Amino acid sequence: MLIIKNKCTWIDIGLPNEQDINYLRKEYKLPPNVLEGLTEQSPRQSVNKHGDLLYTVIHFPFWEDAQQLTRPLELDVILTKDTIITVRYENNIEPIEQILANCAPEEIGDKYLYATPYVFLEKLLETYFEYCDREIRHINDKLTAVEQEILDRHTPDNILVLKLAVLKRDILSFRRIASLNRNIIDSLKIMGTAFYGKDSEAYFDILANDSFKMNNTIEGFSDIINSLESTFNTLVSTEVNRLTRAYTYISLFIWPALLVFAIYQINGQDLPLINLPFSWVYVLSLGAALSVIVFTILKKKNII
Repeated sequence: MLIIKNKCTWIDIGLPNEQDINYLRKEYKLPPNVLEGLTEQSPRQSVNKHGDLLYTVIHFPFWEDAQQLTRPLELDVILTKDTIITVRYENNIEPIEQILANCAPEEIGDKYLYATPYVFLEKLLETYFEYCDREIRHINDKLTAVEQEILDRHTPDNILVLKLAVLKRDILSFRRIASLNRNIIDSLKIMGTAFYGKDSEAYFDILANDSFKMNNTIEGFSDIINSLESTFNTLVSTEVNRLTRAYTYISLFIWPALLVFAIYQINGQDLPLINLPFSWVYVLSLGAALSVIVFTILKKKNII
């Protein structure tokens, strides 16, 4: 647990244990349902007012290197008139670690806790949105790379299918988390402004705008990946149609010759040309001639 005090107080708890919960119960008289919510991660985002405090659960998109996917990163925030409490359920989370790395504890108090809790809340959540912006840039780079591979047609189709599927999964996961994040930030703006007064509205507006931009950008990426998938399917379909057409022409061209060869496989003495010297040459010539005739007819009718 980290406690830093100035004009307002910041309490940061990573991986909350029973001792942390008891401290909050004793020092801040938190309601039982809030304390219970802090004992484990919540599957959904929310913001609620409990007496003289605001309790919000916020999820941010987070790239998991180990599993190579985007998942929710939870931050629980409790706001009072002079205190902000943050609860994290994972250690070494970059946005918070960035604040702690850039400043010594006493410097954090002077730099961030010089005013009211909502001022620090805006600075804190800004670091989370900046992290999300970096993830958005990575997704954009992947989209650009996949687009180039689709148009170059050098990468095998089965590899491209896998890349499109993985990228689409990441965008959809990011989009699902971001859309709910926007709703919660909008609700936090309304409730936070009512809780702290009109002066706080500008700070909550910044957060709402950041969430809107994040959500709007990922919505655009969703449209782009769908367009890329459609383009890829069109190119593959065109290639399949071209090959099918080529195989059809080949079949039409060699069909007469195959028919002749099949007839001469019949074990009979009355077949024409069968008793002539070098009869196999005449049979091959007959098959080839019929194939040429069929090809010429199809060509004149613009079928091929």
